[in-house]
Amino acid sequence: MNKDSQFVRFESWLKASATVEKGSRREHMEDRVMMSTFQYHEKSYYIFLLLDGHGGSEVVDYVKEHFTDILGKYVVRSRGHKIRDVITQTFVEVDHRVRHMRSGTTASLLLIIDSPMQIWLANVGDSTVYGIREPSHSANQKNKEPNVKIRKISTDHNVKVRSERKRVDEADDYTIEDGYVCTEDGHMLAVTRALGDADFGQLITPEPSIKRLKVPYSIFVLASDGIWDVIDGKELWTKLYPPKERKAWRHSAYRINKWRNEAYDQHDNTSLILVYVDYEKHDRPRTKKGSTRKAGGVAPESEPSAIAITSGDLMDTEPSVPSELDETPAPTSK
Repeated sequence: MNKDSQFVRFESWLKASATVEKGSRREHMEDRVMMSTFQYHEKSYYIFLLLDGHGGSEVVDYVKEHFTDILGKYVVRSRGHKIRDVITQTFVEVDHRVRHMRSGTTASLLLIIDSPMQIWLANVGDSTVYGIREPSHSANQKNKEPNVKIRKISTDHNVKVRSERKRVDEADDYTIEDGYVCTEDGHMLAVTRALGDADFGQLITPEPSIKRLKVPYSIFVLASDGIWDVIDGKELWTKLYPPKERKAWRHSAYRINKWRNEAYDQHDNTSLILVYVDYEKHDRPRTKKGSTRKAGGVAPESEPSAIAITSGDLMDTEPSVPSELDETPAPTSK
């Protein structure tokens, strides 16, 4: 297994591959990915989080470490209901904890709840998410490329979006230059929503765009702008389609990222999560409920656990159960 690649099989019907890599012209690696799961009242919550940090790694590291516990706290408080509010409250609290820090991060969240299945998408910033919908296995028996639908399903937050630009234009003490939000003292930011970024005050909001997805996408692609700046969803699909690629899904994210970096100059940091959902397997009767998770070849854990990736430094964190009483403060900004 490559040191910058990780995979996880949460269930027979749910698996994911992830990777990160430092850009050749970047002094620091500020991208992070995190995949985790916990259970509450016989429901399983599967979390896929991609973070593209900027201005340092203090915020992005804190978010990666504490996001699952904070989300779990609000799931407990809501008794598993009002998931849209749970997601918003999680983003807002995370931002509150890191708001004094000068660095910041985008955040793209794919949340899958079972059972019954719900799929939620939320994001701040410009780490775009695509959904790929394929025909069912039974409807695709012929050895030919299936008729797939590929759609950008997240909402980017930058000044190219009319509503976001209007919000910046109406704010005092900020200008827009070459697509960046600029402060009077020279700070620049390419996104209009993020976590952290103390230098931009309340203009950079943590309020996420949230969608409950109804379309049964079989593959979700979460990636930083280092990926999407040079390829799009359709081009990426051509690398995912070959049957041999599907059988070798565990390191598919690493191979796609490697192809991207060999085909194009890799100036920016890149991060990528591929989430595979098999609805036919999900809908089969199951004799008992329980996790069948495998992570990097490690046996399934009986407790909720998290897997977090940083460039060249994979971490398998100890199992942790979200606690309603968890009020861990953010570290003091240096």
